[in-house]
Amino acid sequence: MAQRFAGNPFVVGFDPINEPFPSNIYKDAALIYEPGLFDETILQPMYKRIFTEAYLPADPTKIMFFEPTQIPDVFFASGFTEVPGGSNFTSLHVMNDHTYGPCALGNLNASIYPLCREYHEIKISQRDKDA
Repeated sequence: MAQRFAGNPFVVGFDPINEPFPSNIYKDAALIYEPGLFDETILQPMYKRIFTEAYLPADPTKIMFFEPTQIPDVFFASGFTEVPGGSNFTSLHVMNDHTYGPCALGNLNASIYPLCREYHEIKISQRDKDA
């Protein structure tokens, strides 16, 4: 993907995995219930490898979007200790996070909207702290 779109002025960056989910929870159940564990032990090394071995060599001007797992990190700190390329490449990274909450179910009574807003504010506040 990185080589295919390298140099394309209409592509600002790449997101290698949309909404990563903790893998093989039957082998290691902690991946699903220990906040940050999947991010730190599985995603961070994988993102680093993707960035350094594929994205950076193909086009050092493109941004890498990366995201933590949604479960169990919803209200907890992500497990990332640095951006995938390390501190020298912070300008080439954006931590992407999806926040759905109870309103993602659709067609809900308007009385639940304040709860939805509170959910999003809590989650976005946590991601701000992660940065």
